[in-house]
Amino acid sequence: GLDMIFRVKDYGAVGDGVTDDSPAIQRALGAVRNAEGPACLVFEPGASYRLCDSSGRWAALDLQRFSDLTLHGEDTTLVLDMTGGLKSYVNINECRNMRMEGFHFKTLKPVYTMSDVLAIDREALTMDVRAEQDVGLTEPYIPSIRECFGLPHAEGSRAHMFIDRIEPLDGERCYRVCLRDFDDIRCKLRYLEENRLRFIL
Repeated sequence: GLDMIFRVKDYGAVGDGVTDDSPAIQRALGAVRNAEGPACLVFEPGASYRLCDSSGRWAALDLQRFSDLTLHGEDTTLVLDMTGGLKSYVNINECRNMRMEGFHFKTLKPVYTMSDVLAIDREALTMDVRAEQDVGLTEPYIPSIRECFGLPHAEGSRAHMFIDRIEPLDGERCYRVCLRDFDDIRCKLRYLEENRLRFIL
């Protein structure tokens, strides 16, 4: 049978990249959940939907136990505003026959920047870096979850390095990255040093 069509604009989504469209999209998902049979949730072509949720959700689109659902965009952008506690765009759990098409993903503020490695201490598992962009740290940053950052490893790939904390240093955009003793980190630090690679901070 044909999919039932639900449009996020019919539930109040504006799609201007400024308005918080999370409540409207949640209302639309609620309507989809109450429907019987396959459904398509349509986002407007070329629109930008800002997702900002302070209700304690981990993901902006938390899709639990949906079946036969398509999220359809067309050159549509989902803009993640992490200031309210969101960590991810989409969480799909215990779902069947899900499809998502036609979306770009971006964050309201940059969440990473390339950095040059100034010094490495493989015993202390630290490295000092200078970031291309200011990442806004004025005091030590300790991740609340195990965060994984990367060093460019080869064309199109990267190696992951797990962070305990990041400390601001004297000097513009300079930081000390303290790494977790995990996942062959000393080997990765040696590889980074020998190949003069940059670090994704």
